[in-house]
Amino acid sequence: MTRKPTQAELNRAAAIELARRWQEWPSGKIFPETLTYSADVGGDEKASRIGIDPSLSCSAGLDTKARPIAAQHGCLALLRATYVDQLDGLIVTIGLIAFPDEASAQAARHDLPAGNSVSPGVSAYGPADTVAARFNDAARQTGSVQQSGPYVVALTVGYTDGRPAAAVTQRQTDLYDLASQLISPVLGPISKRAVPDCGQKEWRC
Repeated sequence: MTRKPTQAELNRAAAIELARRWQEWPSGKIFPETLTYSADVGGDEKASRIGIDPSLSCSAGLDTKARPIAAQHGCLALLRATYVDQLDGLIVTIGLIAFPDEASAQAARHDLPAGNSVSPGVSAYGPADTVAARFNDAARQTGSVQQSGPYVVALTVGYTDGRPAAAVTQRQTDLYDLASQLISPVLGPISKRAVPDCGQKEWRC
């Protein structure tokens, strides 16, 4: 009880802390009020959060093709939030999928689309009485998926008017640009490994 922790013990503590963040962090820390992205015309713009899904259900927040994939690899929870771009023209639902460990998350990512496909993927979350109210799964235009640590982030983008993807013959490039830029601000912080520091109050050694 008097010795300092070994490096192996510190590494284990870091892995445990990382895997628990989806439970420990406030939802507003996982999904900040605004996310910054670069606009086509140059300069930075901000996507504003308009709602956080209170459910943590893996099945409720994924489409029918993604549910068995998540279940197979041990999905622990799915956290979703929806944002609107600065011009109020695009809606983005971001889903953070928590897995027991990095290997499980990597396996799940392997079974999800590598391109811009929306399915299998996260379901649209359009909170009632908001600009996103008409955003549903039929209106998903493009998607993106990335993995880091025990987490997978799946994102989907659509138009605020809720137009179905089947009715769009040519999708705008800003859909793809927005999808590719908004994953890192969510996935990066929650998957960044922190080295235990016995001198800080956040750690008990």
